[in-house]
Amino acid sequence: MNLTRWYQLDTPLDPDAVQPRCQALQISLSHCADNTCSIELYDSFDWLLWQKNFLLLRLNDQVNLVQVPKTRLVYSEAVNWPKGDIGAADLPAGLGAEIASLIRPRVVFARLRVDWATSTFAVRDDEDKLIGHLLSHHFSCAGNQPDNSPLAPVYGVEPQPLKGYSTPIKRLRKALQPAKGHSGDSVKLVLAPWVERLFASGYRSKPQLQFTAATPVQQVLQRCISANLDCAQANIDGISRDRDPEFLHDYRVALRRTRALLSLLKEVYEPQFSLQVKRQLGELASRTNTLRDLDVWLLDSDSYRAMLPQELQPGFELLARALAKQRQASLRQVQKFLRDPETLQQLESIRRQFTNNDPSLHGRRAELSGTVVAAKAVRKHRGKIARLCAQASPDCADEHIHEIRIECKKLRYLTELFQPIANQDAWQALTGQLKALQDMLGRFNDLAVQQQFLSTTISALAGAKNLDPQASLAAGGLLSLLHQQHLAEKHRVLTALKDFHNQPNDAVVADLFPATATVP
Repeated sequence: MNLTRWYQLDTPLDPDAVQPRCQALQISLSHCADNTCSIELYDSFDWLLWQKNFLLLRLNDQVNLVQVPKTRLVYSEAVNWPKGDIGAADLPAGLGAEIASLIRPRVVFARLRVDWATSTFAVRDDEDKLIGHLLSHHFSCAGNQPDNSPLAPVYGVEPQPLKGYSTPIKRLRKALQPAKGHSGDSVKLVLAPWVERLFASGYRSKPQLQFTAATPVQQVLQRCISANLDCAQANIDGISRDRDPEFLHDYRVALRRTRALLSLLKEVYEPQFSLQVKRQLGELASRTNTLRDLDVWLLDSDSYRAMLPQELQPGFELLARALAKQRQASLRQVQKFLRDPETLQQLESIRRQFTNNDPSLHGRRAELSGTVVAAKAVRKHRGKIARLCAQASPDCADEHIHEIRIECKKLRYLTELFQPIANQDAWQALTGQLKALQDMLGRFNDLAVQQQFLSTTISALAGAKNLDPQASLAAGGLLSLLHQQHLAEKHRVLTALKDFHNQPNDAVVADLFPATATVP
């Protein structure tokens, strides 16, 4: 990867046009060579590497992981993989480890291709002595932004003086580039700005909203739900192609977030309309439940394999193959459902009801300000969670802790929706606490769900006589280990719930929304 410093120009270097300036400096340019190559940029479908300030770049047969904005080369290796999307398991071991320390993608996608043309010119003095070279760079993007507008090409020059001749080459560079022109390397001047534009105008798993404290809550909710439904639709193609389990995950979260906000912000829309939409979205999500359970199993299968002793490994491989086969069957069902014109029409119909913004569907609280409604909703829901936390005990059923987890998700959706009008320090504190609690509750729930899922699946396979005895033995061993982890995790969860309950609810909300009024 070329990380040397070069200087950006407004237009391509024209050797004939710059000859008068060269003559004034008593130097000349002569063309030596041309070179072309391409740069491919890879990332997860939702740009997680970029959000962590990293770029994964392939330059010909060299792959580079670069940290931005300082352009620090983190990893570089020669590769021989086909162009296009790459499964995480197919990445070189060293690169795979570096990426896994940042994100956990199943696939890295080819997101951007850049064509890079370089012309090299010899620079000679008035005695025709070679004093250095000047490289003219031309970067162009093979593709458009999501709004179909092209990414403008970038031009630049890179001076390479021979030892002892830096001064005349520097004068030439200043003659070619305006005094306030940009300088840097190819990552800083080309790739990072282009990726930023693509990211800013591209896919978002979470709505990015801007509004004021006085904005009516119906407008806030309408924008959020429209963005969520757009997100759900945007993931259908990726689910159908089975490119990455995260497409299904984001599809489900978008529907779940919409349903949760309609429940939490009551009477912003007419109750019957809200109930109808929640039922429809619940059906659209529930048809993917089995596939998601199998995806979670496969994502964690390596850790499950590592938990078992060597003598159970052959049985585990048989079990893993049986579940992979079941996943393919479940995937086909989901693909058929999501490709059904009736399914697509239903989702589009729901989306249009929100984008059309029919006033007859607005509820009695539609015109209240976002801040007022947010404060009451957060106070009420956080209070509900605190009461559930107070009832949690070592003897409580898993279902009770699962209920707390669901309510914490809803509170997270609520606080994320109203972030633009919240006190940011208080918002960071509350969402940080919620995220830590959700992560712990998520681990606890995953252990419970995977035990139930594994037990149910094994029973079904055994009943159909499709399960090898070795696989059954491995499943039993895994269930025992998952149960032990589940019990240990419950102790940690109960401690965290106690800490959450001990924080004064009114003080938290007062810090979050300092200026609030009473909601009728």
